[in-house]
Amino acid sequence: MGRLYWDKHGVESVFLRIGSCFPEPVDARMLATWLSYDDLCRLVARCVLAERTGCAVVWGNSANARSFWGEDARARLGWAPQDSADGFAGQLAGKLSGDPVIERYQGGAYCANGYSRGEASPADLFGWPD
Repeated sequence: MGRLYWDKHGVESVFLRIGSCFPEPVDARMLATWLSYDDLCRLVARCVLAERTGCAVVWGNSANARSFWGEDARARLGWAPQDSADGFAGQLAGKLSGDPVIERYQGGAYCANGYSRGEASPADLFGWPD
């Protein structure tokens, strides 16, 4: 909807795709998706203060080496994360949720809510050979 309003009427908007915003990452998956509270505050401030945003999509994650998200519009906003989950890697290595749906899909625990495909092994979800 925001893109439509930008294309038709020039109404600017920013879409924040926030990964996992917690005081600190709690499992191995969050080593990729974690956004510190301070980085979130700086990001939101830049969304409001940026001179022009156009129709921007920004992945809300700190400067995590394990991030699986690609390029976005953060430079247009003048924002770069300052924190990182990398310092937590040692204590979280191998700490998984135990739910293959959470581990497989980008939406994490939200994808597991109401998941109706029945019990699936990691091999089924990841396409691994038996």
